[in-house]
Amino acid sequence: MLKMDLPHNQSLNLYITHLEKEGPFLKIWGQQEKSSATYVEQFLVSASPQFELGAGKMTPENMHVGTLVCAKYKDNKYYRARIINTSFLHEGFLEVSFLDYGNKDVVPSENIRSLQAFPASLISVPPLALGFIFAEAHCVGGGQWNDAIFETISKELKFRDAQCTLLAQATQYYLAKLYLNNTDLCTVLIQRGLMQPISLQAQQAVMLSMTMQKQQSQQPQPVQPAPPSTGGSLNNYKACTLEPGCLYPVYVSYVNDGPCHFSVQLKQSEEVLVMLMKDINSITLRPLEDVPIPGTICLARCQEDGNICRAVVTNEVDNQFKVFYVDFGNYEVVPLDFLYQIPFKYVLPKVMAIRFSLDGVEKSTVTLEMQCAFKKFVDNRLLHMKVLPSQKR
Repeated sequence: MLKMDLPHNQSLNLYITHLEKEGPFLKIWGQQEKSSATYVEQFLVSASPQFELGAGKMTPENMHVGTLVCAKYKDNKYYRARIINTSFLHEGFLEVSFLDYGNKDVVPSENIRSLQAFPASLISVPPLALGFIFAEAHCVGGGQWNDAIFETISKELKFRDAQCTLLAQATQYYLAKLYLNNTDLCTVLIQRGLMQPISLQAQQAVMLSMTMQKQQSQQPQPVQPAPPSTGGSLNNYKACTLEPGCLYPVYVSYVNDGPCHFSVQLKQSEEVLVMLMKDINSITLRPLEDVPIPGTICLARCQEDGNICRAVVTNEVDNQFKVFYVDFGNYEVVPLDFLYQIPFKYVLPKVMAIRFSLDGVEKSTVTLEMQCAFKKFVDNRLLHMKVLPSQKR
């Protein structure tokens, strides 16, 4: 977060670079020093050809948490970053925080470059991304963010110039109001139903409670036998979210309960899935080290066709294990020796199967004949699906 003393009610001009969830609140990152940002960007653009030729390449032994580096992002450009997690370095990946934008990402270790040979004028530039908590508003319902709503807000705000007024501080967090063209952004998002109001005092209390809970969770605990690992926050599949109101070409990959519950795959992901399956089915498989518990992500051998697929264990059934195939949408019960460790690089691609129900169909009215007709209609057919907002809060 912001690591400088700023007086309350100070106004800043902010170029918004990144948004993320902070519990029920919205964390916004932005740049204040445009001239410094331009200098850093131009310097790294000029250094990029050298990086591509291998200049500054680092060995895993020199990659430590806290090390300042340059990392190649998804746009194939290099940015200043700090290593924040090396748990998966043995598989060729690490997590970095991009200093000048605020976002974090998992990148291949081969895309990391050292800054040691570069001038102090570059290294001494402080992190340009300042982080704030969006004041006096929280996510709809006050619990967890709806991914579609969060993506809508992110797309509308990223890479825009805003005016930022600091209102208060709660522990290490600054709470700030944002204005776009002198319009209070908080009021706009609440009026549109994308966020809900909370008083500044209540928000400060919640932030303090969140910080205390985090500190307690980080305190050393008595050593006890640890349960089998289901993977940390990095080692989880990422869901694919679709925009309400948009039309998508899809295939129905599995029908669980007729029109009331089925899974689709995006046509645009078709080639990605083919390559992923081909790659997974060519590797040497390693059995799980522990008996899995619900939530364990893994590779599983499909009973039906023998293919190895990405999966997550849902529960144990008569000394076997029920798994959900995340790229296809179906379940299967398999023996323990059909489950394997999943290399981290196969955790990174978003899941290919997205679950839906057909709008306007009441489950109580669906007959067996309707279920069969729906399954026959969608089988192996390219469809165009319009996504509607969820009716559930």
